[in-house]
Amino acid sequence: MFNFDYPYLLLALVVLNWPVYRLWGSLFFANSDDFATSIYYWLVPDVVSLFRGEWSEDQWAELKLGCYLVLCALCVACEYGGIVKLIELFS
Repeated sequence: MFNFDYPYLLLALVVLNWPVYRLWGSLFFANSDDFATSIYYWLVPDVVSLFRGEWSEDQWAELKLGCYLVLCALCVACEYGGIVKLIELFS
């Protein structure tokens, strides 16, 4: 399973992947306002968006944000797992 034997490595990977997050962000979101809108819809309850007539926009924005966050997390997790396996292999 996933272990946290090297927390500083995990933190370093999160920070060093910043350019990758920016690149993927540009693929998922048109601009920073689109990203902010996705966060807004993520925080607003779906029933509020439904009564405002924005339900489909809400769902699409939440899907984009969710996929983006999962992709970023998977990137860090895969890198961390690979580096830990290399460390264990050579130690």
